[in-house]
Amino acid sequence: IDDVIIAKDNKQPLPINKVKDALNDFAQVSKQPSYDPVLAKEALKAEDAFKPVFNDFVKKAEAAAANPGDREKAKALENIVPKLKKPILGFKASADPAHPDDVLVADSKGGEVKDAIADLKNALQENKSPQAKEAVIDNVKAKLADYSDTAHNVAKNLNDPGKSNYVDRKADDIDDLLKEMEQLSGKSDPSQVLNVIESVPQLVDDIVCHISSDAADDAVEGAARAANLTAFLDVADDDDIDLGDLLGCATDLADLMRGMVNDTTSIAEAIGTTTDNLTQTTKAALDLNALMKELEAETSVEGAQELSEKVRELRVGTEKREGRTQAAPLVRLSQAKSFEDVAAAVAYNIKQQCEQQSATLSKTGANVASELSNLSIAARGGDKQQMLLSAKAASAHIAALSKEISALAAKIPGKTPQERNIQDNLLRASQGLTNYGTQLKILTSVKAASIEESKDTDESLTTIATDLGDLISKALSSMTVANTILLKTK
Repeated sequence: IDDVIIAKDNKQPLPINKVKDALNDFAQVSKQPSYDPVLAKEALKAEDAFKPVFNDFVKKAEAAAANPGDREKAKALENIVPKLKKPILGFKASADPAHPDDVLVADSKGGEVKDAIADLKNALQENKSPQAKEAVIDNVKAKLADYSDTAHNVAKNLNDPGKSNYVDRKADDIDDLLKEMEQLSGKSDPSQVLNVIESVPQLVDDIVCHISSDAADDAVEGAARAANLTAFLDVADDDDIDLGDLLGCATDLADLMRGMVNDTTSIAEAIGTTTDNLTQTTKAALDLNALMKELEAETSVEGAQELSEKVRELRVGTEKREGRTQAAPLVRLSQAKSFEDVAAAVAYNIKQQCEQQSATLSKTGANVASELSNLSIAARGGDKQQMLLSAKAASAHIAALSKEISALAAKIPGKTPQERNIQDNLLRASQGLTNYGTQLKILTSVKAASIEESKDTDESLTTIATDLGDLISKALSSMTVANTILLKTK
């Protein structure tokens, strides 16, 4: 399988027949009379699972080889490789139990947890002695703690950050349940312990499922969860909604739907379509997500500035296509009361400052202003989708500006009190911007998800927008002074 990928990359003939021959050898060996009958059954299962995926693999390999410059076809081939290898790797783990993979370890440990819980249920139904019940509860704790350690370790070894975060957070949920069990230990009816761990089997299955799932599958699941959440919010009362649960759900969705970033091909395939059938708006939204993800992960200042500008260009293109235009603020910042008015006024002030100091500043600050203006317009019009996109884009630009400021601070010699003061101001601004960008994105998500207007959320957003404006204004002034200092030292 790997040889096929290498041949495609090197523009050589695809050794498809080598894969077929290897599969035939695999099948023939497992069918020999002397072969372990249990493993023979596992081999047959692996072969049956392999064949349909292999046919799809061949089509995608040939398409990628015939179109060497098509990134989406290459991505589609990359995405199917883990699915193709999965049945063979599963058989390998069965044949070599001394070296099982993470999925099988988690599945095995999860089975032990479920068995321990079943023992507890039996102990309660049979009304065994308090000592016997306590022993069974201790066994549940031990198995649960072992499983939690396994899940945390697996999460550390996962290469996909979104998948790793998701698994680790579910392991944290198990840790929380263990703490609740400890609090109940010896003080309550054992049946209360059973109520506490009622969700454990589902958590165990969730963790195992997402260790082996691919990004496309997770994104489709995320879309389904989002649809369910929307349906719930449509009928829920304020008393039914817990902000902590809502934010937790949003975090799960972000990790599950990571596959929509840089992976439009497999997402389109998973929902039964192709990228050619996606609307321009959908493609632009997916491309925007990809750029913003790259921007947030970019470490170099030059790379961050370049990506910030690409995000701006894509957003401007979307605005023109959808007929949206930015407008001047309705009131001055000193007179603004609502979040919409404050955000618009802050955006206007930052834009003015950037234009006045354009000779010494990059365009990143102006890009932040542009998205704050977009956020104000979206919030005023109740456009929740644009609110989320604007806040996310603003947060990405803020991250780029933070990196730019930090890098500039590092260039200042720091030989005089003035230089050290400017350096300190820049470093503080860089750290503060990162925090404000994250808070802006989270609170905007809360506002967009709220059924009714929330005074607390709006007040928090208004405060953040005001403080963010002050911080960026001071940072831009310090950047101008810093660039002047650096010009003098050359």
